[in-house]
Amino acid sequence: MAATLGHRLIDLGVSKGNRVAVAARNLPEWVVAFWGSVVSGAITVPLNAWWTGEELAYGLTDSGTSVAIVDEARLERIRPHLDSMDELTHILVITEHRGQKPDLGTPHSRIKIVDFYDVLGDVADDAQPPVVDIQPDDDATIFYTSGTTGKPKGAVGTHRNAI
Repeated sequence: MAATLGHRLIDLGVSKGNRVAVAARNLPEWVVAFWGSVVSGAITVPLNAWWTGEELAYGLTDSGTSVAIVDEARLERIRPHLDSMDELTHILVITEHRGQKPDLGTPHSRIKIVDFYDVLGDVADDAQPPVVDIQPDDDATIFYTSGTTGKPKGAVGTHRNAI
């Protein structure tokens, strides 16, 4: 599934170095979203699912996220802030209700809000990750720290760190 998602993210226009954020509860799709974005060559930005809408909007904007993969609750938290997220182009929405479509709510004028599984599509048993020139010291993640004062800071990790 992660290999297939890597291809689908590239189909959405994600290229090496672009940011793909993951903000969701502990659902199986979280792991697929994380590794799918890593193998696409994107820099994966896991965001704290406990954050408020304002905090999530800060992380999405500060990181320069172009694609966000969220669950329905995180979508509703960030919805009031979408107009201020200039680099965000797509939101893929996961639902915790197995066998059901997520509630995508009102469409946005600029940002495409779509069902995660509609983007993922069919997954072949022998799916392979996309061929992307990824080097061990290329950036792979941005994790936001929680300091005692001020806003969280993005700490960058490499592919070597992930391995």
